[in-house]
Amino acid sequence: MGWWPFSSQEKDIPSSKAKTLTREERQQCWNARDKLFDCLGSTPTQDNEEIKKMCPKEFKAYEGSCAASWIDYFIKRRMLEMRQQATQASNTQLD
Repeated sequence: MGWWPFSSQEKDIPSSKAKTLTREERQQCWNARDKLFDCLGSTPTQDNEEIKKMCPKEFKAYEGSCAASWIDYFIKRRMLEMRQQATQASNTQLD
């Protein structure tokens, strides 16, 4: 039998096994993220391998403190914010 989108089998619902972080765990993640981003400074990268080379200690703490889905999300969000700031700065210079 093929895959059925409304199956009740656990293997079809991966989010049911996702761990919910406590408030303290979320705060630890955010603190680790902030330390990593401080280490990176204004370096524009979202390549995890490059980040690991630049800030190995901070990245390891970040990976250990955050849910896997948050790790890439925060890094991509940082890059988006950096691009937005650069765009706003260039628009300001044109005025």
